[in-house]
Amino acid sequence: MLAQKFGLKHDDFVLSDEQTSPEQIAALRAMTGARRLRLAEQLYWSARKMKLAGLRQQHPDWLEPQLQEAVRQLFSHARTRTLPVVCAPAEPRRHQSGGQERCGRHGNNA
Repeated sequence: MLAQKFGLKHDDFVLSDEQTSPEQIAALRAMTGARRLRLAEQLYWSARKMKLAGLRQQHPDWLEPQLQEAVRQLFSHARTRTLPVVCAPAEPRRHQSGGQERCGRHGNNA
């Protein structure tokens, strides 16, 4: 497990009121691997739908392709510690050095 490789425990990522109960652990252990995988996939797609809804609320002026691209970018960077600030992703611009241009609205990398 990746967390163990870096000396991290499950509790390092969970808020105190979100601790897994013994009943939840027993239920998860009783499931087949295929069932757990299906649940993980459902959770993933639910999270994407919620993120899309949130971005629609925050950016009512964005078109559907912009919203979809923003969700794709956020989820492609989900394993990194710092997520990019999502700005209208219509045309990614880059500096001559190859780095991304700063977003004028947020002052962060888009």
